[in-house]
Amino acid sequence: MKPFLAWTVLLAFAAACDSAERSASPSEPTHTQTAMHDLDAAHPTATEPVTTEDATKASFVEVHVEHVENPSLASISFTVAYQATAETITLGSFALYPADRPGTFIVPTQRKVRATGAIVVTMENPDNDARVRVTIGEIKLITQPSVPNASP
Repeated sequence: MKPFLAWTVLLAFAAACDSAERSASPSEPTHTQTAMHDLDAAHPTATEPVTTEDATKASFVEVHVEHVENPSLASISFTVAYQATAETITLGSFALYPADRPGTFIVPTQRKVRATGAIVVTMENPDNDARVRVTIGEIKLITQPSVPNASP
């Protein structure tokens, strides 16, 4: 029984190592890569082009705040806007609470987003604290928000 258990553990370990090496390979494209936007006092804006034809059907903009460095717990909020060629329409805003916690936030599109243009997320740091840094991950259009841990 012990040799069987040893081989099982060894095979599981080898498979895990092989899987890690494959995912780290730069020659293999991954379909889950998301552009990261690093925001700070000098660069407070992230822009994501609208690329879907179904933009007019989207009800929300979903913004993933991936990482927050805010040692002084300064107040941080974000304004979300839709920018067409010469026109910018503010859709809404959200704030981090607590001020050092990442999360996923939604803002209604108000049915003002079209198939061309861009979604612009601007960090507002009233204290102008140069130590504040935020990483925005995915910015996407959705038709309805997902409810975590919801039972069917």
